[in-house]
Amino acid sequence: MIALDTNILVYAHRAESPFHEPARRSVAGLANGASPWAIPWPCLHEFLAVVTHPRIYAPPTPLPRALEQMPQRAVHAALAIRQMVAEAWAAERREPCPEVRLAVHLGTVLVDVSAPNPAERWLPVGETLGLPVRLLGHAAPGEIVVSTPVGRVVEG
Repeated sequence: MIALDTNILVYAHRAESPFHEPARRSVAGLANGASPWAIPWPCLHEFLAVVTHPRIYAPPTPLPRALEQMPQRAVHAALAIRQMVAEAWAAERREPCPEVRLAVHLGTVLVDVSAPNPAERWLPVGETLGLPVRLLGHAAPGEIVVSTPVGRVVEG
C-alpha cells in the first residue's frame, strides 16, 4: 500500500514547485496504475491548509480549485482502505476478515479566513458529518456507499 504524503500532493498541485513535474508524474502514475494507494485524511486536510494559506503561497490556491478533486480522492482512498484490509487479513490467513464499511459524502463547510490557525478555519455544517454516519448504517460488509453529491461528481 502506498500512502501519498502532503508534500507530494502540494508539489504536484503547485506548478512553481521545483519538484512539481516529478510529483505530478508520480501521482498520475499511481492514479493510472494497478498498485494500491491512498491519501490519508490528515494529508488531505494538510494539503488544503497549505495550498490555500496566503502566507505560504502568493497567490494561494483558491479553495474551490483546491477542493475540485476531493470527491474522487476520497473514493480512491476508500477503495484502497478496503483492499488493504482484505490483503492484510489474507496474508495472515485469518478468518473471518473484518467487515469494513465505508461512506463518502461531500458537504458544506464554513471557512473562517480570519482564524490564525488553519486547523480552526473549517466548520462542517448541516449534513456534512451526519449523513456519512447514516450512510454507514446502509452499507453492507465490504461495501462503499457514496452520497448523491459525491456520486454526481465522480461519475460526471
